Amino acid sequence: MRELKQKAKDKRAKNTKGSFNQKMTCEELYLKEKERIKKLSLRYAGKFYTEKEDLAQVGALAVAETYAKYKELPDKELLKISHTIINRKMYKYARNEYKHKTSIQRN
Repeated sequence: MRELKQKAKDKRAKNTKGSFNQKMTCEELYLKEKERIKKLSLRYAGKFYTEKEDLAQVGALAVAETYAKYKELPDKELLKISHTIINRKMYKYARNEYKHKTSIQRN
């Protein structure tokens, strides 16, 4: 993990070369959101009886989609938006899985 952080910092330093308008990379965004994704996956896995690994993958995909769509925003706004999008996508996935499981059990 330290290697990824250092690699992201080095990449940022190469890209900016003295510029004060630094933009976050997708790797850096993922590293910042990694703990949040882990906590949300544990919460929703317990609440909706869903696999936490699946939820973590949904969260990682949400980070990539968020970055692709909103990478031009300043870092603070990008983080705010990513929090919301990750939470919503993980919740929606967990809820849909739960509905699917319970509908199968009824039949």
